Amino acid sequence: EFSGIQHSFFAAAAFHLLKNVQIGLKLEYLLGTRNVYLDEIYSGYPFTFTQSEKHRMHTLIPTIGAAIQLLPSWKIAASLVYPLRGQSNCTLNRVFISPQTRIEIKDLKSNDTLYTPARISIGTTAGFLPAPFNPREYRLTVGAELMYVAWSTYKYEFYSQFLPRQMRNTLIFALAMQWGIYNGNKNYFLRLGYRRDPQPVKNPSVT
Repeated sequence: EFSGIQHSFFAAAAFHLLKNVQIGLKLEYLLGTRNVYLDEIYSGYPFTFTQSEKHRMHTLIPTIGAAIQLLPSWKIAASLVYPLRGQSNCTLNRVFISPQTRIEIKDLKSNDTLYTPARISIGTTAGFLPAPFNPREYRLTVGAELMYVAWSTYKYEFYSQFLPRQMRNTLIFALAMQWGIYNGNKNYFLRLGYRRDPQPVKNPSVT
């Protein structure tokens, strides 16, 4: 059983480096909790195992991006998200019960490392068929994005021991389309999108 909550605080800024080049910066602070509860009963070997974990996590995630306006109707952009290694304060409770014994661990503390994978993305948008009331807008806008996620370096620190998580890097592909209906003061937009996000886990039964 999993539960928790995450809070995000961020500050961002954008400026023009050249006439057609825009730079964006973002700094995000994540603060949250993650609770895990595990209850297992083994019938072949009569014992039960119960474990609960309470994590208090925080990390900083800086982002830098750039967009280039190649044509009035065509733009390309790229960004790098490079999370810093965060901290996770964990409290562990564990109970092992068998017909012969009972072993209980209460409030075991640890300061673990919170890892979030880095991401590199590149995307483009193109507009077709200028809008009748605003020549800077387009009836049809098409966009595409590729995102590379560095999952293979993901390690989880469990009580000062780094454990590999058997993950592989993934390439996410997204495609979107927008059709604008311009009617003077009232405009309407129809949007359609597709996103393919592969599974990063090599062996789900192990990880």
